[in-house]
Amino acid sequence: MKIYKTISNSKNNAHHNGASLVEFAVVCILFFILLFSIIDFAILLYNKQVINNAAREGARYGLVARPLDSPISVNSIENRVLAYLNNRIINFGPQKFETPSVKFYDIKNHFEKSYCRFGYEIEVIVTCDYQFLFLPFDLNPIVSNVTMRCE
Repeated sequence: MKIYKTISNSKNNAHHNGASLVEFAVVCILFFILLFSIIDFAILLYNKQVINNAAREGARYGLVARPLDSPISVNSIENRVLAYLNNRIINFGPQKFETPSVKFYDIKNHFEKSYCRFGYEIEVIVTCDYQFLFLPFDLNPIVSNVTMRCE
């Protein structure tokens, strides 16, 4: 009688071991999907912060680094923003940065100017495409808009 119970118990254990393996495979797949989703969104948030900082750095550079006798060029501000992005952004594919938009405004008359003086505003808009690594989502480009006043 004991031999029969031992044999039947070993068959049941083999059946349960197979079920455990299937459960582990399902849970493991869900765990890795969750883990890689967290990593993907963390990289997205980091890149969003880098783009915000790049726009802020460009606007600050346009206000602080300008010589008194001649205004700083829009091209040098754009190069400063692109250099900031290239040094800090995490991107595993090709770099997809649009040229930053830099505009100077006369606050009193609301006219767009080509240089920055006291009382003017500088607006820097940075746009960058982001593609998820693991998730099949398609996002609109990440855009950061920074406006600072020259005082």
